[in-house]
Amino acid sequence: MRPRGRHVRESATLSGPQVATARQALADAAAYRRNRAAAWCPRCETAAEAACPEHVEDLAAADAYGQLARDLGDQGAGC
Repeated sequence: MRPRGRHVRESATLSGPQVATARQALADAAAYRRNRAAAWCPRCETAAEAACPEHVEDLAAADAYGQLARDLGDQGAGC
């Protein structure tokens, strides 16, 4: 079942230059999120996970961006 109000696309085809651009954008986004997570806040100091929920989300997003960039690289190798 598709989520209401959203267009779900299962695949897309990117050219080699588009893959390179997407990978660079993902690397930039991951670096931004990791820098945000490195900026400890008062909530981080008291958090049981050693980071506040917002900064934990930043790290998780950075990891997801990195994985997607690796996946794109794997697909681009066959082009």
